[in-house]
Amino acid sequence: MADERIVRAVKEIIQKEFLDLNDIPYELANTIANIYYKSLVYATDKSINPMSKHLPYNKNGWSVVDCMTQSLYDIEVVQRELEFVPVLIKELREQKQRNHQFEYKMAVLMALDTLKYNIF
Repeated sequence: MADERIVRAVKEIIQKEFLDLNDIPYELANTIANIYYKSLVYATDKSINPMSKHLPYNKNGWSVVDCMTQSLYDIEVVQRELEFVPVLIKELREQKQRNHQFEYKMAVLMALDTLKYNIF
């Protein structure tokens, strides 16, 4: 279940950074909101250890170092996503303003592939 404090904080961040995301397709806007939510969960909930989601793999031969490495990678991915999103939003809005519909649609699809489906 979503933490309402974090949901409110995400709304405030999005409003401050982008005013809103109403001009972005819903699926991408939701994915962006989820990125901000995930980053705030990592940053604010001290009971969450990002490594804990990888510990079950330890049974499959992962060492604790492997789990820690994967956890650091996960945190780095969130950081890179947070750096990428403002650039993406700016570019999408410019494409839309120039009426470059094909480029806009392709950028949305590529962003979803990358941010939501982890296809690189």
